[in-house]
Amino acid sequence: MANKHWSEDEITRLRQIMTRYTIDKEGCLAASQELGRPYKGVLSKWSEIKPNKRTISDKEELARVLYKNVSKYPGNISQAIRMTASETGKGYSTIQALYYDKKSPYHHSKTSTCFAMISKDKMSANSKNFNSATKTSKQKIKIWIAQLLGIRKEDL
Repeated sequence: MANKHWSEDEITRLRQIMTRYTIDKEGCLAASQELGRPYKGVLSKWSEIKPNKRTISDKEELARVLYKNVSKYPGNISQAIRMTASETGKGYSTIQALYYDKKSPYHHSKTSTCFAMISKDKMSANSKNFNSATKTSKQKIKIWIAQLLGIRKEDL
């Protein structure tokens, strides 16, 4: 069976279908069913015609997008990382490494607070995991509020 050429109407419809999906695989599956074409053929055509995503290379802008999404999804860091990867044109694992690698300038401990976990005697900012802290929760909360308000030790 010879490969059937794509008509302009099919290409236009493929673009329309793909705007409803953030994951190419899901969109291509739906498009293959609607257009009556094999999945691999649709995926191949989409890879050929899809618009290039804007890649963010500016560190400050990448950090802003990452922490905006972490603030939106504090209970689901993976979702925040997926959204950031999608918005910036970077890979999921790249953003994940930036967020969790202690040597990275994007590490969750090196930025302003997006969310906090507070218990009776422990507190953690931008992380769901508590580490064994030497300061009590009250002390950490005071420090966190001071940082949030931009108050320095010299001002106290």
